[in-house]
Amino acid sequence: MRFRLGSNESMRVLQLNIDHSGTGADRCARELYEELPKLGVETAMWVSRRHPGTPPEVREIQFRWEKYWTPLEAFPDLTDWRHCGSIAALRSISSKQFDLVHIHNVHSGWMSIRALRELTERFPCVWTLHDEWAPTRGLTYDLTGKMSPSDVKRLSHGPIRYIPYHRYHENYKWRRTRHFLDRYMPQPKAVICPSLYMAGLARSSGVFPRSEIVHIPNGTRMLGMPESTMDRAEAKAALGLSTDRPALLMISADLAQAHKGIGLGVAAIKEAGAHRDIQVVLLGNSAQTIKELIRPIPAVCLLARDDATLARAYRAADITLLPSLGENLPYVALESLACGTPLIGFAIGGMPEIIGQNERGILCRNIDALEMSSHVEFLLSHPEIRRTMACEGVKWVRDNCGMTDYLQAITAVYRRVLAN
Repeated sequence: MRFRLGSNESMRVLQLNIDHSGTGADRCARELYEELPKLGVETAMWVSRRHPGTPPEVREIQFRWEKYWTPLEAFPDLTDWRHCGSIAALRSISSKQFDLVHIHNVHSGWMSIRALRELTERFPCVWTLHDEWAPTRGLTYDLTGKMSPSDVKRLSHGPIRYIPYHRYHENYKWRRTRHFLDRYMPQPKAVICPSLYMAGLARSSGVFPRSEIVHIPNGTRMLGMPESTMDRAEAKAALGLSTDRPALLMISADLAQAHKGIGLGVAAIKEAGAHRDIQVVLLGNSAQTIKELIRPIPAVCLLARDDATLARAYRAADITLLPSLGENLPYVALESLACGTPLIGFAIGGMPEIIGQNERGILCRNIDALEMSSHVEFLLSHPEIRRTMACEGVKWVRDNCGMTDYLQAITAVYRRVLAN
C-alpha cells in the first residue's frame, strides 16, 4: 500500500540502525518507524540482529556468523569485506522498494561502511548523527581528560568506539581507522544533528562537504503520557519507595558503560547520602551492580519495559543525575524535563542547550562528583526552586521537542532531499 503526503507525493522511507531498542539512537529510529505513518509516510526498519521483542516485520540484515569476526574491527580497511549481510542488503536497495533511506548508528562493527558509502552515492539518504563517530572519524566520543586510567585501559580494547586520551589517537589502529574513513565516509544528501553542538562539530569537521547540515532537536513522546504528570508521592509508592524521602534518579540503557560517568554519579550520591536521608532509583542494565556500590543508601532497580514505566520513574525522582562524559541531546534529559524533574549534569555536548542558564536544572562547571553532590544538596534544600525548574523544563520541551513538530521537521528534510 502507498501512503499519501499532504503534498500529494508518496514517500517510502527505510530506517537503518544497529538495533530496534536500547540506546537513544535506537529510540530515535524506532519512534520514526512507528510515528511517521501517522503523517502518511510508509516506513520500514532494518537492523543488525533481531532480539526477543523485535517486531516480526523488522528485518535482520547481519548474518549470524558475522559476530565471531568482531575483533577484526580493529582494522576496518582490511576487514570491511566481512560484513556480507549488510553488503548484500545495501546493494539490493532500489527505488522499487524505497524512496529514501534514513541512516542512524552504523558503526560498532556490524555494517559495511564502504557499501554504505556506495549507497549514499547512488540513492537519496539522510543521516542522523547520534554521537561524534562521523565528525571525529572513528570516536564515539572524545573523552580526553575525563576518565580514570582504569577506564582508559578498558575502553582501549575491542572495537573502536572510545579513545579517551590523545596519546592513543595516533597509534596504528587509529591511523588505519582514520585513513579508511577519510576514503569511505558515507556522504548523505542531508545530515541531521539533534544538538547545536553536534551541528557545529559536523560543519567544522569537513567530513560532509556536500551535505546539508540541519539542526533538528529530538522529539519525545513523554509529554503525552498520563504518567508524566502523576503525583510524585503516588509515583514513589508505585516503585516501592518511601513517600517522605527525596529520591535521585540515574538512568541509562546500560549503567555500566564507562562514558556514562556512573562512577562519578555514585560518588556524588554517596557524598549526598552522608548529609541527607535520600533514596535512589536506578534504571537500566547493570542497575543491581550500582545498587551494591551505593549501599547503605536504599535503591530500587528497574528496567524500562515501556514509556509508562519510564514516566513513573521520572516522576518518582526529585532530581535526575546525568553524570555522562559524552552526550549529544540525550533522550533521558528530555524525558526527565517533560516529566517535570530537573537535571544535574556536566557541561558536555548538548547538555548546556537542555539545561540552559540553570533554568531547568544545574550544570556542573567541572567534571567533579563533589560539585555534583553540592548541587544535589542545594536543590533538595530549595523545593521552590525545583518547582520553578520543573515548570520551565516542561515548557522548554513542549516548545522545542514536541513529537508533532519533530516529525514535520524530519519529513520536510525528506522532501527537500527528494526534490533535489
